Amino acid sequence: MAMTASRSTGAGRRWWRTETIAQNARLRVVVPECLFTLLLMMAVIAYVATLELDIRHGFLWSGVVLCLAITALAVALPWDRAAPGWIALLPVADMVSIALLRIGLLPDGVSLSLLLFAPAIWLVLLLQRRGVVLAAVVSLLAVSLPSLFYIPPYLTLGGVVRNSLLPLAVLLISWLALLLYQRLEQNLNRLVTAQRQKERLHRIARTQARLLTGVGENLNVGVLVLDVEGNDVLYNRAQRSFHSLVSPPSNPDRTEAGHYVYRADGRTSMPVEERPAHRAARGEVFENVTVVAGPPDSRQRTLSVSARHVLNGQGEHEATVLIFQDVTELQEAVRERDRFVATVSHELRTPLTSIIGYTDLALDEAEEDPLLAEYLDVVLRNSRHLRTLVEELLLEQQTRVGRTERHLEPTDLSELVERAVESQQPQAAEKGQTLSAVIEGPAPAIPLERSRIMQVLINLIANAVKYTQEGGRITVSTSVTPGSVGFTVTDDGPGMEAEDGERIFSPFYRTRAATAGGLPGAGIGLALSRSIVEAHEGRISVRTAPGEGTSICVSFPIPAAEGTP
Repeated sequence: MAMTASRSTGAGRRWWRTETIAQNARLRVVVPECLFTLLLMMAVIAYVATLELDIRHGFLWSGVVLCLAITALAVALPWDRAAPGWIALLPVADMVSIALLRIGLLPDGVSLSLLLFAPAIWLVLLLQRRGVVLAAVVSLLAVSLPSLFYIPPYLTLGGVVRNSLLPLAVLLISWLALLLYQRLEQNLNRLVTAQRQKERLHRIARTQARLLTGVGENLNVGVLVLDVEGNDVLYNRAQRSFHSLVSPPSNPDRTEAGHYVYRADGRTSMPVEERPAHRAARGEVFENVTVVAGPPDSRQRTLSVSARHVLNGQGEHEATVLIFQDVTELQEAVRERDRFVATVSHELRTPLTSIIGYTDLALDEAEEDPLLAEYLDVVLRNSRHLRTLVEELLLEQQTRVGRTERHLEPTDLSELVERAVESQQPQAAEKGQTLSAVIEGPAPAIPLERSRIMQVLINLIANAVKYTQEGGRITVSTSVTPGSVGFTVTDDGPGMEAEDGERIFSPFYRTRAATAGGLPGAGIGLALSRSIVEAHEGRISVRTAPGEGTSICVSFPIPAAEGTP
C-alpha cells in the first residue's frame, strides 16, 4: 500500500514532463498560460524597476489585471471539456494584455511586442488557418492601430508603415508555424498509420503462427524444416515421435551415423549420405524415399519421405521441408497382397500344367472328331495363356523380393534390341505400323540376364504396338552415356495423363483409356518389367502427355571395370 501511494505521488509530481502535458487536455491549457503570465510579469517588473519611464498607470494596471484574470480562469475552469474556439479566447486575451502593457510602458515597452508571437503560435495550434488570420487581426487591432495615436509621428505615412510591420511579422511567423505544424501532423499520422499497420501485421502473423503450429502439431505426418545450412528449424509432434524411433534414449551414439535407419528390408543399415535428412541438407529434392526406422529387434516403422524447397520472394532457396509419412500398414498390406498373389499363382500353376498336359493327350485322341478338336484347341490355347499370366505374376513377385536366381553374362543391348524388334515385326505389320531400331554406336557389354532383359524389351514393344493407332510409328533406340547404357521405346500413340504415367508400373494397374477401350491385358507386364530392371540395379521411367505419344526409358549402370574413368 505504501509503495503504491508513493508511486502515485511521484507520478503526480511529474506534471511538468512533456509527455504528461501532451496527454492531459487541462494541462495543455494551464501550463502554457501560467508560463506566459510568469514571463510577462517578470518583464513588466524589470521595466518598472530598472527604467525611468513615464508610466501610463491606467493601461499598465489594466494589462496586469487582465493577464492575471485570464491566468486565474485558465487554472480554475475545466478546459479539458472545452472546444478549441473557447480555448482560443485565452491567447487572444494575452495579446490584448500585451498591447495594454506596451502602451503603459512606452516608449521602452515597445519591445514587449516580441511576446506576441507566443500567443499567436498558440492560436495556430488551436485553430490552424483561422488561428493565423486571428493572430494577425488581433495584433493589428490591439497593437498597431493604438500605436498610431500613442507613438510619434502620429497618423503619418511613416508611422503607418512602421506599425504595419508587426502584424505582418505575426502573420508570417504564424503561417510558418502552421506549415511546420501540418508537416509534423502529417508525419505523425503516417507514423501512427504505419504503427497500426505493423501491429495489425503482427497480430496476423501471431495468429497465422499459432494456427500453423496447431495444424502442424496435429498432423499425422512428420514435418521437419531445415535451413539452407542443413540445421533443424522446425519439427512437429509426429516428427519427434519418429526421431525417438531412430534415436531412442538407450542409443549410445546420438549422431546421425548412430541413428537406426535401414533400407526397405529393415536389416541393411542405410549409409548416412543416402539418408533423406542428409540428402535434403545437400539441397536435393526427392519424393517417396522409403526407409525403415527403429532397431531391428523392435517394432520398426516404414516411412515414406519427400523433400521440397521453400523459396523466398526473390526465388532463392530459403529452407527445405521434409515430410515423413508412416506407411507401415500400407507396406504390410502390400506384402499380404504379394504373398496372396504368390500363393495363388503357385497353387494354380500345378493344375494348369495338368490341364494343358491332358488337353494335349485329348487332342491326339480327337483326330477323328474335328469339332471336338477345335474345342480342345481353344481350351489348350487359353490354358497356355493363363499359365503365362500365372508365371509372370509369380516371377514379378519373386523378382521384386529378390528370390530369383540370376544368371548374368556379358550382354550387348544393341543385339537384344535388334532381335526384339525383329520378333515383333509381324504384330506391328498387322496394324500397318512402322517398327524400327536405332542403334547409337558401339555399346559396352554389361552383365545382364539376357532372357529377362529380352522379356522386358518384348513387353515394352508389345505394349507400344497394342496402344498405338494403326499406321503409327514405334522406335526402339539405344543410348550410351558416361556410366550407363540403355534403350528407349518411343511411340506416337495417344499418350497418357500424368496420373496414369506415374502408376503404370504398379501391378494390375490399367489406364482409363485402356479399360474404356476394351483392350486386353492384366496390368502385369510393366510391373514385371520394372521388377526385372530394378533387380539389375537399373532404372525405368516414362515420359508421356496426352496426344504426344509415350517414351519408356530403361538404363543400366556400367560396372566400374567397364565404364570410363
